[in-house]
Amino acid sequence: MPSELDDATGKILQDEGKEFGTVTGRPRRCGWFDADLVSFTAKLNGFTEIALTKLDVLDTLPKIKIGVGYHPHGQEGNLAHYWEGDARWLEKYEPEYIELDGWMQSTKDVRQFDRLPFQAQAYVHRIEELVETTVSIVSVGPERNATIVT
Repeated sequence: MPSELDDATGKILQDEGKEFGTVTGRPRRCGWFDADLVSFTAKLNGFTEIALTKLDVLDTLPKIKIGVGYHPHGQEGNLAHYWEGDARWLEKYEPEYIELDGWMQSTKDVRQFDRLPFQAQAYVHRIEELVETTVSIVSVGPERNATIVT
């Protein structure tokens, strides 16, 4: 998982998203949205739409990153994109991110896309641009009705 976070932000994502195994209780791996990897996967599998889950987990973060590609260690700006062959090449690369402003307010009670905070809408639209696929569903909580159909 190239965009995995093993820092305080990763811990926030685990805690807020309740990312722990139901049987073992082990923490699940969490990281920033990797648009480059999702774009590759969408093209490979012919996706026309994706669901963006757990948007509410980002509600308290002042800055939010999106992975846009990879660069060789120590060579930021020398952007490469996900290579579909052998993932071992990632050992020599690290993710490159863009950074967006967070919305710093709860989205848990929102049920219409245009009622999301402006920055949350911008985040979703930026993902659509980067992945070149429509985000047709956004979830904002664990309840079944915590879903926005765009």
